[in-house]
Amino acid sequence: MPPDIYERVKSKCHAALRELFICVATPIPGPEKKDHGDLDILVALERRFLKNGVSSNPHDLMGTIQCRLDAEYAIIHPSGTFANMAIRWPEECEQGTESKLSCHNTDSDIDNCGCKTSTKHQKVIKYIQVDIRICSDVDQLCWASARIPRTNTSQR
Repeated sequence: MPPDIYERVKSKCHAALRELFICVATPIPGPEKKDHGDLDILVALERRFLKNGVSSNPHDLMGTIQCRLDAEYAIIHPSGTFANMAIRWPEECEQGTESKLSCHNTDSDIDNCGCKTSTKHQKVIKYIQVDIRICSDVDQLCWASARIPRTNTSQR
């Protein structure tokens, strides 16, 4: 996804997640990066826990995150602390992207684009993958957001 859309979606997701968490961060992309395949978000310090001392079940919390981000699909890790979610590509960003129509063949006559002439067109729905990690504390969030490479000591 282009940087302008990435920044717009990141800002919107961060704002939604700040309602649930004190700390919300995205790792800094590499300096050579010209586009983005997905959006990684790290969160820590659930506001509910800080307010009343009761922490949400991680799976319930991921369900709440999914709702807040308006994610249509989610794959939640069994631990409940990591998930891959799919949110819709912002409609206001559709200009300049590939075709928004796809074909559903229903009749036998085929036109010059390979679609049947009485084709019903439906809008292609594009998604952005958002990976969410609930960190156990701020130290874990800071370490993960810095993207510190792990040293493989077995090759020394």
